[in-house]
Amino acid sequence: MNKGMNISEYARHRGVSHVAVIKALKAGRISKGADGSIDPVQADADWQENTVPRIDNQPTTPPRTGRTAKLAASRVAESYKTSRAIRESYRAQIAELEYLRRSGKLIRADQVRNDAFMVARATRNILQNIPARLSAIIAGETSEKKIYRLLEDAIDEACRALAEKIGADTDPQRSQYQTTH
Repeated sequence: MNKGMNISEYARHRGVSHVAVIKALKAGRISKGADGSIDPVQADADWQENTVPRIDNQPTTPPRTGRTAKLAASRVAESYKTSRAIRESYRAQIAELEYLRRSGKLIRADQVRNDAFMVARATRNILQNIPARLSAIIAGETSEKKIYRLLEDAIDEACRALAEKIGADTDPQRSQYQTTH
């Protein structure tokens, strides 16, 4: 006949915590003998039969000692080094962007949008003036070549006027219409 065990002894025998043994007793998956002790052979059989293993149970990892502790520590150190390298890379990128902004090679996106809107509006206004200026002249012309030349000259003039307007509107310290690398 097997010697009965108390809760702590049976927990060590089973390789579980004493809390797990208490829960198994309360749930009725294992039982105590008349003397209040746990028969390990009977309890092991009852445990096996009455306990459904949890799906999310992960195998326990052995305590880290010696070589495994050094390996774990080196992994943590490598992880820290990697994280620090990434952080420093981002800091360098931010510093480079700040330098480019201060040196006038970068400008704010809202300023670019505003400038593009103003250029588009000036382009529209100049191009919409062409029909008003040429319609009466073209109406009296019969030569296709002459009409073509009038339209071509008007478009060239509009492009020159637009280039002059853009040149006059830009800040001499920066040219947002040129790309720099």
